[in-house]
Amino acid sequence: MERDNQYIIPLDGLEEREYSFTFKADDAFFQSYESGEIKGGEVDVKVTLLKKKTSMLLNFDLSGTVKLTCDRCLELYEQPIAISDEILVNYGDETNFDTNSDAVTLSRDANSIDVSSFIYEYSHFALPIAHYHPDDADGNPTCNAKMIELIDKYKVEETEKTEDAIDPRWEALRELKNNNN
Repeated sequence: MERDNQYIIPLDGLEEREYSFTFKADDAFFQSYESGEIKGGEVDVKVTLLKKKTSMLLNFDLSGTVKLTCDRCLELYEQPIAISDEILVNYGDETNFDTNSDAVTLSRDANSIDVSSFIYEYSHFALPIAHYHPDDADGNPTCNAKMIELIDKYKVEETEKTEDAIDPRWEALRELKNNNN
């Protein structure tokens, strides 16, 4: 998971005001993470840093496309994403980015902050729950046609259950219960 220093914001000498930084998350960036859903992409990232005396506020604006595996046909496709979010960075005794809130802690001694993990996480937050190729103009899926044929060929049709039909195992248990009363 080795990444270069292009996602590090130097903090030495920054005065208490707003700063803007731009980054690009590309295929190499996403592939440097081993277990993510995103297989590649081109995402433009704008980070606005508002430096205060006891904290910093980082605003992230991400937009672009990422490569995902389609849940239906298992081929890669491009998914547009866009997200804006912010995170509060408080100064503390030691750096701790593993929190369950919108605030993290950066050591008072730190002279820079690596924003790559935030970019990676926000990229995933922007993903839809289901990953499918977009439909064409007629509303038909644009998935791999051979894979769709195979899915249709082996699809198991569900039979409708009626309210009166009871699983025989449950009926046997009910009889045992009634016999004990």
